[in-house]
Amino acid sequence: MLERKPAILGREEPELARRLGGLLAGEGVELQSGVEIERVRIARDPAGTGADAAKVVRGTVGEEQREWHAAEIVVAGRPYSQPGRPRPR
Repeated sequence: MLERKPAILGREEPELARRLGGLLAGEGVELQSGVEIERVRIARDPAGTGADAAKVVRGTVGEEQREWHAAEIVVAGRPYSQPGRPRPR
């Protein structure tokens, strides 16, 4: 789970965020906060077997470049809005 902000649940109590982070880690979820995402791509199967390709997210944490590989990517965020323009549907 990648989070752009310095911590998950930034508006909630820090103890709640710490406990949720612990629960997610216990389920095998890697949690990384402070991520600035630069690129998302699909890693092609080099053997050409047609196997499911991994999704790759590239970004930085502080000054460190990193890549994360996953079977699926789910994106959450605020709805897009721009002053004077209607929201896309």
